[in-house]
Order: sequence, then structure tokens, then C-alpha cells
Amino acid sequence: MRRSASSLLISSKSMDFTSNKPTKLASYSSSSSLSTPSSSHKNTNNAARFPFRPSSYCKPLAGTSGKCFCTLFLFLLCFSLYFLSFSKGYRFSSNFDNNRMKRNRGYAIIIDAGSSGSRVHVFQYINNGPLPIVTFGREDLSFKSKPGLSSFAEDPHNAGHSLMELLKFASRKVPVRERENARIYLMATAGLRRLDVVIQERILESCRIVLRASGFGFRDEWASVVSG
Repeated sequence: MRRSASSLLISSKSMDFTSNKPTKLASYSSSSSLSTPSSSHKNTNNAARFPFRPSSYCKPLAGTSGKCFCTLFLFLLCFSLYFLSFSKGYRFSSNFDNNRMKRNRGYAIIIDAGSSGSRVHVFQYINNGPLPIVTFGREDLSFKSKPGLSSFAEDPHNAGHSLMELLKFASRKVPVRERENARIYLMATAGLRRLDVVIQERILESCRIVLRASGFGFRDEWASVVSG
């Protein structure tokens, strides 16, 4: 406090309050005091002329690069997942041509005996895990013949001969080494259900005789009338 008071006294003595001319010290102080607002005014004009500082350009660039990196990462991730699913699908579609899968391949034959005719379906499957892979909807693995089993109501003992064309078709689709293990089923539907039970059994027995000699895997209970 003492030093500040003494400095004020010195400054007051150096000024001539009676004259209009300021001393050197006063002029120095006034010029220094005036220079400060002028410099701030220039800075304000520069700020108005250049509203964005260099640091303001860095933030959008940093954010843009981050977005680009995230977009690139998501694109690569989606592409990797797509490539993985594509490779899995390719392996799935080529299972029938794989040597390892051929050892687990099998066949099943179903004869759908309807009222107007009988149709045979040959299914190819692969035991690949808990559930087998089965072929569906292939026209070259299906064949229909006429007449139906119900038309042999007056001659049930010859009903089995109507299956011969179906069995020949199935034999062409199933390799010889696979026929013994290929199961064959006969499922009679509405046409045979309308007949008397005794006639039904006679027709089915005639079919069982033919199916036993077909070379495919067969049991008598696999030929039956499906309840509807």
C-alpha cells in the first residue's frame, strides 16, 4: 500500500494541472491506454472477417473421419456375414456331390394310391445332423400310373400288377447298391377307403406280394390305408 501511494504522489507531481499540455509520462500513459482498445477493436474486426478459427475446422473433419470409419467397418462386417452365408449355402447345395455326404445318403419311396391312379415319389436324403436333408418338388423323381387300386375291387388279386410301372421308375432313380436300404411305403387314400374292409385287405395283400419282391426295403405294415 505504501509503494502504491508513493507512486501516485510521484505521478501527480509530474503532471502540470494548470496547463493543457500533458507531460511525457502522461502522454505515455495515455498512448498506452489508447492502444489497448484499438488492438481489441482490430481483433474484433478480424474475428468478424474470419468467423471460423483453425480449431473449428478440425472438429468437423474429426467427426467426418469417424463416421467414415464406422461406415467402412459396418460395410466390411455385412460383407463378411454375406460371404459366410454364401459359402455355407454353397456347401449346403453341393452336399449331394460331396464324397463325405455320399456315405450318409439314402432313399425313401412312397406310393400314393389314390382313386384315379397311383403316384410314386422318390426322395433322396442325407443324414447330416439331427434332421436329414431331403429333396422336394422335383418332377423327375415322381411318376403317376393309372388306374387306381380301387378299380380292382372285382379282381383284387391283380391289383399288385398295377404297381409294376411305378417300381420300374423307382429302380431307375435309386442306385443298385442303395435299393436294399431304400424303404418303400404304400399309402392308399379315399378310393380304397370306400371299399369293404375285406376287399381292402385283399388288394393290399396283392400289393404286398409285389413290394416284397421289388428289391427295396419293405415290411407288410408299410402298406396300409390312410385314415382320412
